[in-house]
Amino acid sequence: MKTAAQPSKQGEAWSIPQWTDIRELIEPEGACLSVYLGSHLRGGGTAATVDRIRTLLPDLDEALVDRGVLAPDREDLLTPIRALARDPSLDKGHEGGLAIFRSLHLLEVYRLPWPVAETWRLEGRFYLRPLWEMLVENPSFLVLALARKRVRLLEWTAGTTREVPLPANVPTNLEDFGAFKQPDHDLMGKSSAGPGTGKMGGVIFGTGAGHDKEYHQLHDFHKAIDRGLRPVLNDVHFPMVLAGTETDVASYLRINTYPLILVEAVSGSPDGGWSDAEITQLAGKIVHRWTPDKQRKALADMDRASPREKSKEINRIVVSAQAGRVLHLFVASGAGDLNGNLDRLSGRVLLSGEFRSTNDDFLNAAMVQTLRHEGNVWMLPPDRMPDKAAIAALFRY
Repeated sequence: MKTAAQPSKQGEAWSIPQWTDIRELIEPEGACLSVYLGSHLRGGGTAATVDRIRTLLPDLDEALVDRGVLAPDREDLLTPIRALARDPSLDKGHEGGLAIFRSLHLLEVYRLPWPVAETWRLEGRFYLRPLWEMLVENPSFLVLALARKRVRLLEWTAGTTREVPLPANVPTNLEDFGAFKQPDHDLMGKSSAGPGTGKMGGVIFGTGAGHDKEYHQLHDFHKAIDRGLRPVLNDVHFPMVLAGTETDVASYLRINTYPLILVEAVSGSPDGGWSDAEITQLAGKIVHRWTPDKQRKALADMDRASPREKSKEINRIVVSAQAGRVLHLFVASGAGDLNGNLDRLSGRVLLSGEFRSTNDDFLNAAMVQTLRHEGNVWMLPPDRMPDKAAIAALFRY
């Protein structure tokens, strides 16, 4: 499911990277330009975005020369950025930030709805740490509203709620699915109260068949919803909150197969008078209280690990990440840069014309390398970091 572009107050559209985009951004190596630009509002006293890009171009070119990038490659890298400096849509102003990522084979431009600290980097990989931090602090999430009369899937992104179209095979109400209906009789029986009861007459009892039928009907209804949503959720790494009555939530949790569903739910009927925006507002508070089970286990494993199985030493972590040894990487949000020469650290011998590392951000390098090797990156508040370190790693071996 692609996150829909959300309109900004300036009439443009936000474009927020999803996990599939991050996977694409971690792959390039060699000369990778990353540019973060803050908002520009007409009359707000800031230079137009196109003017700021034009101002940056000489510095970008000089940095490419210093890093040993050959003239044809420099031209290929900068040509699309020069085109952005002439883009009339960027001259209109935008309330959020802008992130530009350019390698020899990739150009990605994202309009972000959040404040962005202006900076640019030329490193051997894209500088994704600021973007990752923004995504962690402003998580998109889903809400599955389990109203029996109208099931719907809501998405919250960048302060905006939208309803996600459901596949045709997802049942949207219990009645159409084959809702429980009262039987032709009450399924009630009557028996003698037995001897010695005085004036007591027969005892009325229920067979429980009506309740059982409703239970199974609800189970099948929720199972069909879960099955139909799988193609929609397959590529999504958003947490999902349920909204519904206690009975509906408990029923759905029993059959759920989506790994990022939260146990805590918005309690009450989604059709009980709440708007979709109010439902997602309540769900957002739940999401911010949530710690993924995998993250909780990673922290527990880190705590139990022996000194040789983990490290807080940045050089060791970066080299291990490059070798694919890092299973879990923990990075403190808001941590300052830890810069250095990765070529020298890794003992890499450069050929003529190859891109040279001089002052790369080691925290960012460790994050990108860990993700490239299918490791896990957890960005945490400083007070939740193992031993309050800026970075820590648990190794595979």
